[in-house]
This record gives sequence, structure tokens and C-alpha cells, in this order.
Amino acid sequence: MKKTIAVITLLAILLSSCFALAEQQEQEIITSSFPTKFFQYIVLDDNTIEIVNYIGRDDGEEEAPIIPDLDGYAVTVIGKGAFSGHDKMIAVLIPESVTHIREEAFCNCSALESIYLSENVSVIEARAFMNCRSLTRERLQEGLVSIGEYAFSGCESLESLAIPDSVTWIGENAFSGCDLLTAVVGRDSYAEQYCKDSGIPYYYLDEDPYWSMD
Repeated sequence: MKKTIAVITLLAILLSSCFALAEQQEQEIITSSFPTKFFQYIVLDDNTIEIVNYIGRDDGEEEAPIIPDLDGYAVTVIGKGAFSGHDKMIAVLIPESVTHIREEAFCNCSALESIYLSENVSVIEARAFMNCRSLTRERLQEGLVSIGEYAFSGCESLESLAIPDSVTWIGENAFSGCDLLTAVVGRDSYAEQYCKDSGIPYYYLDEDPYWSMD
């Protein structure tokens, strides 16, 4: 009897895995139409889209993409590795519709100097900006809740990063290899405690007029 139950359980798990794989394979990857043929995306259940790949320019010139609505859909998710490895990209403007930046989304974008995030981004996943070696001074917006493991690891030029009070979780080694970093945090915030525990130098948002401006 026990052997039969075990076999049935195993079959159920296998079937479930097959259905999940089939569902994943059915998601069509679409290349955006003219004049924004630089992006590939999938349509999500809520009729918004996730960018899964940035094709980019092919002329070797520096890039500073502005992510638009694509084919009438709003972009809400920057997918895993979507912009990873684009070493000519110096800046990126992420639209207000985006709420989620998945793991490794901008990993190894070594020329990236500036990222523009709105207050609607609530999640930055693991290694999202890992090895973005040209970032120097950035402000994460109020509304951000979590920063994943190794999210900014290896950003060796990063000198200043403002972390809002809305952040309630920061993953392990989120800023490892950021030897120049001084964080800018709210008083008695989660970010302040994280910096204390991790040995990251910091000062308070209200001590710097540049960061305290709305």
C-alpha cells in the first residue's frame, strides 16, 4: 500500500512538472515593432509585459536606452538577464510602470553610469546590477522594498547610494566589492542597521542637502 502511494505521488509530481514546463514553453517571445525593434518581451497574465532581451545597437556606439511602452503594452518587469553584458550602455531610463527588476537584469553592464528608477520599483532581485563598474552615485526611490543578494556586488566605483526607509530587506553581500561605498540612509531604518551589521560606512539622508531634496 505504501509503495502504491509513493508511486502515485511521484507520478503526480512528474505530471505537475510537465504541465509547468509546457506552460512556460507556450509563452511567446515577441520582438517589438518599429521604431523600437531593440526589445523582446513576453505578455504577462495581467496584459502587461516583461522585457526578456534587449537587442541593442549593432554599430558599436554608446547606448542610453529609454524603455518605452511596447506595441501598446506597459512594461512592468525587466526580466532575468534582459540587459546583461551590454558594455556600451552608459545609462538607462526605466519607466514608471516598472515594478520588478529580476535577477541579473543589468549584470556586467560595465559602462553603465546612471540608472533612473521610479518610486514604483518595489523589488530589485539578486545580482541585478552586479559588476556595473561605472556606477558612482545613485538614489534608490521610496517605494523600494527589497534588494537581493549581490545586487550591487562588484560595483567598484560606487561611492554613494541612497537607500530609502521603505526598504525592509537587503540580501547577503548586496554591496560586496563596493569598497568606495558610503551609504546614505534614514535614521533608525532597516538600511542603517544593515550597514552597521555589514560594516558599510554611512550617513543620514537629512545630513546631505543633495539627497534630502524631493
